[in-house]
Amino acid sequence: YADPYGARSDGDRGFATGENYTPEVVNDVAVAIQSLKSQWGASAVILVGHSGGAAVAANVAALRPGLVQHIFLVGCPCDVPAFRRHMARAQWGPLWLLPTHSLSPVQTLDQMQQGIKVTAISGTNDPITLPQYAQSYIANAKAKEIAASMIELAGKGHEILNDPAVISEVAKSVRNGW
Repeated sequence: YADPYGARSDGDRGFATGENYTPEVVNDVAVAIQSLKSQWGASAVILVGHSGGAAVAANVAALRPGLVQHIFLVGCPCDVPAFRRHMARAQWGPLWLLPTHSLSPVQTLDQMQQGIKVTAISGTNDPITLPQYAQSYIANAKAKEIAASMIELAGKGHEILNDPAVISEVAKSVRNGW
């Protein structure tokens, strides 16, 4: 991945078809978070993920109880099989139909423990990660008595991570102690 300044991260981007939300990737991210948490003596972690990063963040939170206190799922493909079927139709792309080992947040949600806060943020006009994926995820989280909420940004599409409303919600969580 690259930033606007030309810096690039290590690693394998994959095909960008939702195939790389694997147990190995989730574990690598969790280990990195734990290392940073220990290094800095952090008492709480707020994890923000966008798109595929949101799927990874949700899976980390579910599979590593206590590691993260609040997750923000921005433009989340929270139902990976439904997301991949949608994208195969939208892009007429056969890569979306290949089997994967990706973990789907709707499936790992059963392992998430109470005490975590979950905030999903979607653009109402997101043609990629349809808001219904996050809506369903949040409804299921609430049914498990997890503190979950959904924010929909009217008229916004998929690229909303840097939207002032998203930044404001994350900042509010930081100010309030997550």
